[in-house]
Amino acid sequence: MGMGTHLVLCTRHSIFYRKQHLRDDVYQNGRTERRNGLVHKPALSAMDYQTLLEPVCRHHQDQKMVDPFHADSDVCGIHPADAVHSTAGRGDYGGRNNNPPHGQQNRTMLFIITAFASATHDIAADGFYMLALKQSDQAAFVGIRSTFYRLASIFGQGVLVAIAGAIELRTENIPLSWTITMLVTAVLFSLVTFYHLFAVPKPTSDKSTLAADAATAGAIFREFGRTFATYFTKPGALLAIVFMLLYRLPEAFLIKMCMPFLVASKESGGLELSTAEVGIVYGTIGVIFLTLGGILGGLFASRICLKKSIWWMAGCMTLPCLTFVYLAIAQPDNLFAISTAIAIEQFGYGFGFTAYMLYMMYFSEGEFKTSHYAICTAFMALSMMIPGMFAGYIQEAIGYTDFFWLVMICCFATVVVTIFADRRIDPEYGKK
Repeated sequence: MGMGTHLVLCTRHSIFYRKQHLRDDVYQNGRTERRNGLVHKPALSAMDYQTLLEPVCRHHQDQKMVDPFHADSDVCGIHPADAVHSTAGRGDYGGRNNNPPHGQQNRTMLFIITAFASATHDIAADGFYMLALKQSDQAAFVGIRSTFYRLASIFGQGVLVAIAGAIELRTENIPLSWTITMLVTAVLFSLVTFYHLFAVPKPTSDKSTLAADAATAGAIFREFGRTFATYFTKPGALLAIVFMLLYRLPEAFLIKMCMPFLVASKESGGLELSTAEVGIVYGTIGVIFLTLGGILGGLFASRICLKKSIWWMAGCMTLPCLTFVYLAIAQPDNLFAISTAIAIEQFGYGFGFTAYMLYMMYFSEGEFKTSHYAICTAFMALSMMIPGMFAGYIQEAIGYTDFFWLVMICCFATVVVTIFADRRIDPEYGKK
C-alpha cells in the first residue's frame, strides 16, 4: 500500500484532464503531440522527478529507515509515470500567452513534493529491507516484496479510482469526488504510519554512522560526498552500472509500446482490443503471472543462489519477448491466444527481474549499503526512462512487427552484460 497515494494522484490527474475534453491529445515518451490544432509542451512526470531526486535524498547511511511518507516506486513492471504525461497542459493556453496558469504551477509543485516524498520512502523501505533481513532471506522474499508492491499499485490505480468514480456518479462533482478520495487515503496512511511506529522491528544495524554530537552540516555533506565516492570507486562499478542500464533493455522498449499495440487498429499493426479486454488481458491476467513469476524467481534464487540462477532468469527475461513478435505477425482475434502470450511474457519478466534486484543488492553490500542501493535504483529507473524516450519514434518509423524484432535484437545486450556480471558474483550469495 506504500505507493497507493502516489499512483492515485498520478491517475487522478490523467483522468481529470480527460474529463476536460482533452481526449484527442496524444502524450507519448514524455512529449506531447499536435492534435486538433493544439500544441502541448514536453513534461516531466512525478516519476521523472523521483528518478532525479532519489539518490540525493539520503545524505548518510542507515538513518532511521521507516519514514512516514508514502509511495514505493519500482521500477519492476508497472509505470505510473505513463499516467501523468498529460500534466503539461496546453502549451499555447488558447493563444493568449505562453505563461502557465497559476493552477498548473501549483500542480507541478504538488508532483515535485509527491516525488520527493516517494523517493525518501523508497530509500527507507529498500534500506530497511536490507538491514532487517539476512542475505538468504532477501533472496527468498524479493518476490513477496514485489507482490505487495503490485498490490499497492492495484490499490492506487484500481480501488481508490473506483471509489472516486462511485462518488462522482452519486454527486456528479469531479473535484469533490477526488477530494473525498484523497482525504480517505490520507487518513488511511496516517493510521498505517501510526501502526508502523510500534509494529516494525528495529534491527541493531539501523543506526546513523555519525554520532549525535558530530552530526554537523559540514560532517553530513562530507559523508554525503563519501557515499557517492565509495560507490563509483567500488570494484566492478562500471560493469555494474552497464549491467543495470542494459539488462532490461528489451523490456524497456517493449513496455512502452505494449499498451499502444494492444489498442491500435488492425490497419496500423495493432490488436484493436477494447478497454475492457485490455483490462482483462494485461491488467488482470498479466499482473497475476507477473506476480507469480516474481515469487517463484525469489524462491528459485534462494535455493540455488544468484550465480546459478542468473542465466535461467536472463533467458526468462529475453525469450518470452518472442510472444509479441507472434502477436504482431499473426494479429489474432482469439482473446485466449492473446492472453496466453501476455501471460508468458509477463511471467518471464517477473521471473527474470528477480536476478536484477538481487544483483543490485549484491553490488550494494558493504559500507553505505542502503545509500548505494538507492543509487542503484536511480540507475534502474534510468534504464527504463532512456529507451522509453525513443520507443514511440522508432515504432512509428518501422511499424510494430519490425519494432518487436528490434526488441529481440536488444536481447543480445542482456546476454552480453550477464556474461560479464556472472564472472564477479559470489557463488554463495543469496543461497539459504
